[in-house]
Amino acid sequence: MIRWQVPWEDDLRYPDQFIPLAEQTGHIIQLSEQIIEMACHQIKVWLNLGFTIPVSLNLSANDFHGDALVCLVAKQLAKHQIPPNLLELEITETVLMADLAESQKNLKQLHKMGVQLSIDDFGTGYSSLRYVIDFPIQSLKIDRSFTEALNLDAKVTAVTETIIQLADKLHLQVIVEGVETKEQLATLKTMGNFIIQGYYFSKPVSAKDVTDKWLKG
Repeated sequence: MIRWQVPWEDDLRYPDQFIPLAEQTGHIIQLSEQIIEMACHQIKVWLNLGFTIPVSLNLSANDFHGDALVCLVAKQLAKHQIPPNLLELEITETVLMADLAESQKNLKQLHKMGVQLSIDDFGTGYSSLRYVIDFPIQSLKIDRSFTEALNLDAKVTAVTETIIQLADKLHLQVIVEGVETKEQLATLKTMGNFIIQGYYFSKPVSAKDVTDKWLKG
């Protein structure tokens, strides 16, 4: 998920502090273009260093108007000469619902290109299972609201386990958002296979920090 490092500020700005404004002012398309290009460039940098690391990006509903997104992704993949499966695009259920027909068309084209697709904030909408069936999705990201309720709400814990097990049967990768404590991780480990995302592993860091601290270090 994108963060904005304002030059005159020490702290990073979170998406909800600038993405809505970009959407309202019509700048979200240009922002998405820049982010996709930066992601493809970074994938290439890591490949040149000998590391095969996928990068995931969140998409706005505005990105699905017309075929501009598909053309942009194809252009950047070709420009940077990277395997398409190293680029993952995350789509929320809200984005899918904005225009189901347009979303399905674009996702199918991206899938044919080899780009990985994920449903973000899974479980917070009304038709999650329908999307898993109808759209060419490779992974699900369980919303952090489920993680926060682990060990506090038996129903939420049971639903989380069911999602993980269902995804396994459908051969979908699961990413659990918002994992911040060892207790949450311990509970999740009893449920099946998944990838964690959250402060328990790391706070958001720059690509340079990833390279210097974890890859070269």
